[in-house]
Amino acid sequence: MLLVPSKKDTFQVFTDSLTKFVFTVNSKGELLAREFWPNGQRRYIKYKQNQRPGTDELREYLGVYYCPEMDCNYTLISKSDKLILTHNKYKDIELEFCGLENLMCDYWWMNHLTISRNSENKINGFEVNNGSVMHLKFYKRE
Repeated sequence: MLLVPSKKDTFQVFTDSLTKFVFTVNSKGELLAREFWPNGQRRYIKYKQNQRPGTDELREYLGVYYCPEMDCNYTLISKSDKLILTHNKYKDIELEFCGLENLMCDYWWMNHLTISRNSENKINGFEVNNGSVMHLKFYKRE
């Protein structure tokens, strides 16, 4: 979409003046954008492409994750300092960090995993979020 400046921090779609994007920076220093159109809105967060956990922090992601809705497990392991998603029916696949809370891979059925944390900021699961599957929860087993 071609965006043109409208006001400070606001741009509108060149071919649709009713659709606007408002850009801000939150307290964590993340760039946020909100898209507004006549009957709705959508929020975007710019991820830090090179942000990934260190070797010690990577260990927190490792473990078995269970989905009660599907009654299945996926496991996150580490190989050569890379985070790998494994399952007994599918080939292992490397996960790419898009910030510390979003993981991407080439599996069409679960190409975006959103990490969830408890009140102590420890990883307690992830959600699958991609076009046809949204908010499918996997819980980290102890």
